[in-house]
Parts: sequence; C-alpha cells; structure tokens
Amino acid sequence: FTMNQDDMPAGYNASSGNWEVRITDNDKRMISFADASLSVGEGGAVMTQLEITPAIAGNFSVPVIVTGNEAAYSLDVTAPASASYSNDMIHFIQSENAGLVTLRFEALEDSNGDDETINVTIDEDSLPGDYIIQQANKDLQFNIMDDDDRAVSFRFADGSNWGNGRISMFE
Repeated sequence: FTMNQDDMPAGYNASSGNWEVRITDNDKRMISFADASLSVGEGGAVMTQLEITPAIAGNFSVPVIVTGNEAAYSLDVTAPASASYSNDMIHFIQSENAGLVTLRFEALEDSNGDDETINVTIDEDSLPGDYIIQQANKDLQFNIMDDDDRAVSFRFADGSNWGNGRISMFE
C-alpha cells in the first residue's frame, strides 16, 4: 500500500519503502447436521445435510464417529457429486465454495426383528482448529424401525405341539 503525506495526521511523516500488511481471519467455521434425529423403516432411506458456514473453497474432510450395528445400514454422500464418505470421514473435493453436503442413510433389511439405532457424531477432537461445532446439532441419530415379524411356537397345556406360526404386532 502507499502512504500519502497529505493524509497523515499532524506530527507524522510518510516515508518511502515497501510495507506488508497481513490480515488473519479469526472467524471459526460452524459445522452441524441439519437434523438431530431421523426415523426410517427397514429397506427405506432418508436424507439429511451436513452444513459448514461460512462455506469454504477447496478440499476438506469432516471426521465423524459412527456407532451401531454396521450390518444394519449404509451411509453415503449423494451431493455434491465430488463428495464422499469413507473411513469415518466425510470428504469434500471441489473447487467451488461448498457449505452443504447431502447424506443418504439407508436402513438395510435384516431378519433379527429388533429396532436399531445408529449414531453419527462429528468428532470434535479431530476437527482442525478453525472449526467449531454447533453443539445442538453435532449428533445425528438414525432410528431404524424393524418390520420383521417374530416367530413363535404354540404348545397346548398338555404339552403337545400345535405348530409354529407368526404373530404380527400393530400399533
């Protein structure tokens, strides 16, 4: 930049030379899930978003901790096309400003008859220093509602077997 003597306050003199000014942005990026809890039936899928504000350009990854039965679900990133999910990291690979990633959670069919819960938590301890988590939305819970019937056996009071069957419970 250039200093002009005419713009200097009284008693100060402008001198020639090169000067460098460095400005450090100390704003932290907020990161959060759009939802706190979503429910889905077996074989179904739900979508949610992970948001980073302000949006940033370039490549970055968000570490997450996923707990629950791994055989019960599939988690993937559907948008933008350059983003992905692997090894408990949500990866953004793009040259444009990106602040939203769409996650697709699919509840897989099983035969165990139990409802299940899968938790996805932003790993605060592994985030770079320029991120902060919006505490209200750092955890995302997927509730899988099981649609399997329970198998039961019927027996008469005298001990003889009548057979096997299924009972379906409706609310």
